[in-house]
Amino acid sequence: SQALEKKRREMIRDPEAMEEVEISMKCWGVLLAHMTGFAAINSWGTVQQLPFFRRTPAMTVSVIPLALMGNLTLQRISDAVREWVASGDGEKDELEEKWDEEVEEAENDVGGLTMSFLLS
Repeated sequence: SQALEKKRREMIRDPEAMEEVEISMKCWGVLLAHMTGFAAINSWGTVQQLPFFRRTPAMTVSVIPLALMGNLTLQRISDAVREWVASGDGEKDELEEKWDEEVEEAENDVGGLTMSFLLS
């Protein structure tokens, strides 16, 4: 609505408010990235332990590229959704840029956690 849009424009102009928003986004991003990363570790670790994949070490390692492709696919879908939401008003403002940056960093954390566990 118009009231929210006005509040949003005021927030973007206020450096202290933007810093607070950025800190909040980082906090939630790290928390949710770790939760998602641990869920991905659980799911892909379970796939590695399926009888088909645990027959040989090579088969167990073959889950890693599958997990990577799955993670990258979900990242691309998430990016497309964010771009669609951010461009709903015809432009991507500073707040939406920060949101996109923090989500991309969280997605990278999820991938890093997942791949490092699957490789260990």
